[in-house]
Amino acid sequence: MAQTIEDKVYEALGEVLDPEIQMDVVNLGLIYDVKIKDKNEAHIKMTLTSMGCPMAGQIISTMKAVVLNSVDVIDHVEVEVV
Repeated sequence: MAQTIEDKVYEALGEVLDPEIQMDVVNLGLIYDVKIKDKNEAHIKMTLTSMGCPMAGQIISTMKAVVLNSVDVIDHVEVEVV
């Protein structure tokens, strides 16, 4: 069965580690949803391990970079922290 773009984004996000816990954001359950808009924009809804997480900026920027570098059809990544 062929992977969807959403599947590819989830797979890429599996490479992003929370730097304090050293577990990936997918297995930590931090990713709530991935939607693809206009076939080239990934919208990721996520949470953090704690309110005011000091590593939030680093985690989000790493997520964006990993998805952009790993999923060829994606050219914009939006991350919504809920």
